[in-house]
Amino acid sequence: MRMIVLLSLWLTILEGCAAVSGPMRLGLDASDEHGSEIVALGPKFFRTPRIRNTPSLPVKPPPAEQPKPQASQPKATQQPKPAGPSPLTKILDPKVARENFDKGQAEARTAFPHLFGKPKQKHHLHPKYLGGVDDGPTVDVDPAYHQLITNAFRREHPYGQEIPSPAQQQEIMRKVYAKYPLPGVHF
Repeated sequence: MRMIVLLSLWLTILEGCAAVSGPMRLGLDASDEHGSEIVALGPKFFRTPRIRNTPSLPVKPPPAEQPKPQASQPKATQQPKPAGPSPLTKILDPKVARENFDKGQAEARTAFPHLFGKPKQKHHLHPKYLGGVDDGPTVDVDPAYHQLITNAFRREHPYGQEIPSPAQQQEIMRKVYAKYPLPGVHF
């Protein structure tokens, strides 16, 4: 809008000015290599101001934050590495556990091919529906293997029933994890 007013003002001034020699040109479609429009009025050229959409100077990234020293408290989803073997390892030999895990992976691949190889899921060591807590320890497992373990738990203790006693919970987990051991826990 301002450009039109200025151009009409210049045209009025130039029409009244007898000192202008030569034909008067008005070229609004010309632009230079910087993207600025060049307006030709009479013998002089006027450059319109260039409007920048992006800053011309490179933006510096913010300085990296220095890590703050904190008391070492493990997060709910992260498990600290136990100094000795897991209590569940006493039930299952690590070599046998690895063999059973490999068999379970093959079984999961054939049973749930649409889930196999997807991003890892968190499996609660003590399933929540059996009385485990929401923020209890978890293990990252393949979704197909996770479904296989979940189905085994459902066969042992179907959903919708009362929470079993602690002894029954341990027996259910022992049966399931003997057949489908967890990486990082049993081997």
